[in-house]
Amino acid sequence: MGIFLSLTFLFLFLFTSPASAAISISVENLPSSVAPGEEFSANVSLNCDSCGTSYLRGVFFYPDTSHSYSGYTKNQLDEWINILSEEGNKYFKVEEGSFSGQIFFKFDSDKTPGDYFFKIGRYTAKGTSFSQTSQQLSISVVAPPTKAPTLTQTPSPTTTPTPTPQPTPTASLTIKVTPTTQSKSIPAPTSDPTLTAAPTVLAVSTDSSTPGYPIPSELSAFLVGSQTATPFLLASPTITTSSETKVFPNLITFILGLILFTISAIGLYPKLKLLSRIR
Repeated sequence: MGIFLSLTFLFLFLFTSPASAAISISVENLPSSVAPGEEFSANVSLNCDSCGTSYLRGVFFYPDTSHSYSGYTKNQLDEWINILSEEGNKYFKVEEGSFSGQIFFKFDSDKTPGDYFFKIGRYTAKGTSFSQTSQQLSISVVAPPTKAPTLTQTPSPTTTPTPTPQPTPTASLTIKVTPTTQSKSIPAPTSDPTLTAAPTVLAVSTDSSTPGYPIPSELSAFLVGSQTATPFLLASPTITTSSETKVFPNLITFILGLILFTISAIGLYPKLKLLSRIR
């Protein structure tokens, strides 16, 4: 029994302890705070002279005992990897041996901001979980400040002046009467009316051989021939006047005509009386 324990202790000392003591990982220059989705870098060192291919991954976690990791790591192909640990060979690849350099990381933009822990883990070529990890460092994930909405000044509505109603002009009709002087032509007085004696038949002579009817000598002047009856003309004045003669000249003409007619009638009266006796 004592021999068996001695051999077991010797085996563990010779083959296990030296290998474990030779592998170490460290991270430096980690920012104290980042924003969700913000890319940042950190200096990572892997000391493992006897290691084969290694894959390094940076993780965020909380609390410090949690194994629920998040975060992205950029590999040599510039791919951002955030996958399950079963596919650890997708992360930043380190060929055989040690490594020292910058690796880029970022926090999940869909995760809740807050205070987290950060560390680097190493996968082996066939490993499904971390073989080694670095020290834990604190990091704050701070949401970017919400931009206050810019107040856009709304222009005040300009008061449109109400147009003053203008009085509607009333059409007025002005009739301007221009007096026209009408010259009334005064007709020139016409000449005095000409009295034309119109013959008037007074009697007809009879046969001279008729007995018992002697012809007076006063009528001999009006009778011509023995068988032919000669009309006895009584001068009847004809007054020719103009329609445009003034009233006063017309009145004078009428009076003159009346006087002449009276004189003629007086002169013819004895003859007419004699003639009536003869009949």
